[in-house]
Amino acid sequence: MAETGSLAAVQSAFAAALEGRGDDAIAAMIKPMDGVPAGIQLDIYRNNIHAALTRSCQGLYPALHALVGEGFFHQMMRDYHRLHRPAHGRMVDYGHDLPAFLESDDFRNRYEAANRHPYFADIARLELASFKMLSAPEMAPLDPAFLANIPPQDVESLRFDLAPYACLLASPWPVLDIYKMAMAAAEGDDSVNAPALADNPARLLIIRLHGDVEIIPLSYGDFSFLMSLDAGAALGESAAAAFASQNDFDLSSVLSQALSMGVFASFTEK
Repeated sequence: MAETGSLAAVQSAFAAALEGRGDDAIAAMIKPMDGVPAGIQLDIYRNNIHAALTRSCQGLYPALHALVGEGFFHQMMRDYHRLHRPAHGRMVDYGHDLPAFLESDDFRNRYEAANRHPYFADIARLELASFKMLSAPEMAPLDPAFLANIPPQDVESLRFDLAPYACLLASPWPVLDIYKMAMAAAEGDDSVNAPALADNPARLLIIRLHGDVEIIPLSYGDFSFLMSLDAGAALGESAAAAFASQNDFDLSSVLSQALSMGVFASFTEK
């Protein structure tokens, strides 16, 4: 590039041009190439950036990619890139706004498929949560033995913190079944049937166990209990809410299973 203006000005002009704004401002700064006009050189940069960002998102959202198909995914990514440019060079952090984009009016108005398949955003949330749990920091889970020293009258007031590698996800759609179907299809297995969408919600625990992420379906009561704890409610309050939502809720069973899986990182007495 020719030396025209400050480095910051050149960088700003180049960034604007990559977004499709102000090609003329940067054209004079681009080193001429025989037979390759400045506009073509900019298009090469734009296409390379789009390809790199799309590959990154495809790796983060393989099930979504399998569901929508190659062509739709690439076009969808162009619109997403236009509104959500990378804030830095860490590609691993790019694409985390995609679930919200898939629920936006801009996306729904542009793509009829978004209205026919309203679960796209929650599939993306499931995949993003799985990625975050896989990359979450290591932490020793709560040792159940510590609870043995709690006086019985204080147990109901205990508050539990979920471990950083565990989270909860609720969806009105059977997103785990849809995810499994999409991943099977991506591997060439078309034998997995599409699940019924109506009255088939998902309540999931997503947790890293022994280095791998597991997605565990929960009953309404178990999910309500863990979600209430995660929101900061005490054990007694959370159990009462779970019993109200599910008559056969088994507090001892879900608490024992959660402790054995290492769902909790710590507890406090209040």
